[in-house]
Amino acid sequence: MRLFVRILLFCTLPFLALSALMGAGMLFRGAFIVPLTVENRTGRPLLITPVGTPHGQEHKAPLPTVVRPMLAIPSPQAGSYPLGPDESVTIHFDRDDITASELVLEDEQGRIRQRVINPEPNKGYRPLDERYVLEDFETLPEPSPPVLEASVAARDRKSVHTILYLVFLITPWLLAAWALRRLMAERKSAPPGSLPK
Repeated sequence: MRLFVRILLFCTLPFLALSALMGAGMLFRGAFIVPLTVENRTGRPLLITPVGTPHGQEHKAPLPTVVRPMLAIPSPQAGSYPLGPDESVTIHFDRDDITASELVLEDEQGRIRQRVINPEPNKGYRPLDERYVLEDFETLPEPSPPVLEASVAARDRKSVHTILYLVFLITPWLLAAWALRRLMAERKSAPPGSLPK
């Protein structure tokens, strides 16, 4: 058993290094996390899906949303945020390689509209407004096919990405801590001179 624990501890070393790099990268990415707040004054419940434009490109993509500001863990949700009348929601995302450019709105009847929030997303970093207010659903245009496709991809995001990220971030440390505690417990309980050098 002692040999197995030592092998396990040795095998966790590269994963500990990977986890440390992921943690450092998470702190670095925190500098690029920005809020996007949407307020619903349309008088009807909506589902909100933000869409972005990658820098230097023309196609649309889901925003890389994160769980919390300064904590760049990928969020399991990137679209279909429920928003009742007179409610607001704040979405945090990593703007390092993408600019928020559209909001896709869906009402209870399944009608879909878009609100352009950045008409020139490739003109460099444009400061985001603190709050976007939605007031008249009926006058908004239908989304273009690229925007609609990106919103569907955002709604279909699976939580498996978040789970795998957390597994690689936390599990190596738990295994290493268990192995070290096991080795220390065996060393304390063994008679003097009985443990291998």
